[in-house]
Amino acid sequence: MTRSRIISAVAVIAAIMALASAAAPQNFPKKIRGYKVHKAKIDIVASGGSTRPEGSDGAVSVGSPTLVDIGISGIVLDVDGSFTAVDQSGSIDFLTFNDLRVNGISVAADEYRHSFSFSKNELTKLPSPVRVRIGTLTLARAAYREYVSSTESWKVTGTVLAFGRFRKFGMSFKRVVPINISLLIENPIPAALRN
Repeated sequence: MTRSRIISAVAVIAAIMALASAAAPQNFPKKIRGYKVHKAKIDIVASGGSTRPEGSDGAVSVGSPTLVDIGISGIVLDVDGSFTAVDQSGSIDFLTFNDLRVNGISVAADEYRHSFSFSKNELTKLPSPVRVRIGTLTLARAAYREYVSSTESWKVTGTVLAFGRFRKFGMSFKRVVPINISLLIENPIPAALRN
């Protein structure tokens, strides 16, 4: 093998390893904020999708965003949601949001401090919407991307950490459940322009 082929082979292997590590599942410590981490399979669906989980521990339906405020620092949106848990009842103390992105552009969500209870196999709506903030610079990048290459749907990714107390078999457990978000939502801009 020539030196250039060896270098090319090493470059290809390095690229494959980099892609594999980027797609690897997120690792969490055993405890976060004093709550033991519990992995669960949670389905995420866009507004209007089924919150009846099939083959999973639960399902979350994410509502359409509602504009709350436009200012110099950016825009503020509220997003409603609901979920169904299959095997557990309990209460959620708070929610945190990590690395939320829409089409690869970072957005921020306030820590959700509205605690609420839920029962297994019952639809539970969030008592208040989640507040999402998009900064002015991020908004400018998003507007440019939308102008240059508008798409019919937007990809939303990130992680929600649900901190709470979960009951199963008559016992209560203090847990945090990581919920990975990866869903497509309809691009609201063409509809807004038609109105």
